Amino acid sequence: MAKKPHRLSQATTIARVDKMIELIQKDVIIGIAVEAALVTANETISGELRTVTFSGADCYNSVKQSMALFLALTLAKLFEIPTRRKSESPITRYNRSDVASIPLMVRLLKQKRCRKVLSRRARGWTPTLYGMENENAAACEREIDRAVAAYAQLRITHAGRNAIAKLKSFRDKVLAHTLLGQALEKTPSYNELFLLMDVARNVTGHAKLAILGDNLDLKDFEEEVVRMSKAFWRPALTAAAAVSS
Repeated sequence: MAKKPHRLSQATTIARVDKMIELIQKDVIIGIAVEAALVTANETISGELRTVTFSGADCYNSVKQSMALFLALTLAKLFEIPTRRKSESPITRYNRSDVASIPLMVRLLKQKRCRKVLSRRARGWTPTLYGMENENAAACEREIDRAVAAYAQLRITHAGRNAIAKLKSFRDKVLAHTLLGQALEKTPSYNELFLLMDVARNVTGHAKLAILGDNLDLKDFEEEVVRMSKAFWRPALTAAAAVSS
């Protein structure tokens, strides 16, 4: 028999959402930067250097595998769902956890009481602009809907469900065994990692605006880290290939 559900107070719910979005944003920013480095490196090798053989290739492959593993670990944190304990209610399963993850944040954002408080708080986003209260409240609720929808879309698609399942298997294998060979075998594909990263970016951007009134443009940040990654990988790999020729 399941124990009595552990419910959160309204104040605790809002405090938890406020804390979650800041922690999630930090992991998303790290993930975007690693993804940019990984994509840019692969594009450089498969593009202008695709016919070049150089002695640093093994080192490059190790770096590439390390980036993929780290991105997978970052995403595993972002999409973590606590395991249900024996005789534990579904509500307690989520509420006892202090993990800052997208599924747990979205679950709280979907609650009417959380939505009500955030909408009311949004009315004070622009105190110096008269008559913006209703517009700000509407914007808050719209961004909540978009954050929830972005995560829901991942859950209902075949590709999304497969990516999540592969990520969970990777996380369990790494934490249970910490063996590099097994970790590499369980690592989601690049397409799966990039799909999850896109969803994490979109959910976080919408949620940050809804929760804190901060218009966080992560796509602009993504473009900038791609530019910086190209500025590193192209000369670095070209120089490595030149030395070996």
